[in-house]
Amino acid sequence: MEKIVRFEPGYDSGTRERGIGSMQIRFVLKGELGAVQILFGTDWYPRSAQERLHTMGLDRLYSEYLHMKPDAWDVGYHSPTPQYEGHTPSSDSCEFLDGKPCYYDGSSLAADPVRDAFLEKGEESVWAVAKDRYIELFGELR
Repeated sequence: MEKIVRFEPGYDSGTRERGIGSMQIRFVLKGELGAVQILFGTDWYPRSAQERLHTMGLDRLYSEYLHMKPDAWDVGYHSPTPQYEGHTPSSDSCEFLDGKPCYYDGSSLAADPVRDAFLEKGEESVWAVAKDRYIELFGELR
């Protein structure tokens, strides 16, 4: 089993279509049978996005709430096989499946308790959830 922690940078596209986004923290438990990911959003924006939020008067709105805790975005999985009827591949080549097609699904609602445990107990609480979810989905750790 491989544990991956990735801090993915925020962005400011300069366009309305893509907009701005904050840095994400991605935890991935990768095994032979698939991968489980847990994704948190932060309020860490690139300087240009911070300036744009300030110019638009949104920095106070964002900062008053977002500085309290990271956003709980996802508890999901990457599987090389469909997990339910009608499950279609989300990608032809998944980095977490060594280039195999990816059947992905996830839940933002399941992420809130994981985020709360992470803030109270630290990183090991995230790995415990990922391990349990991996076994639930794929039957065993390998």
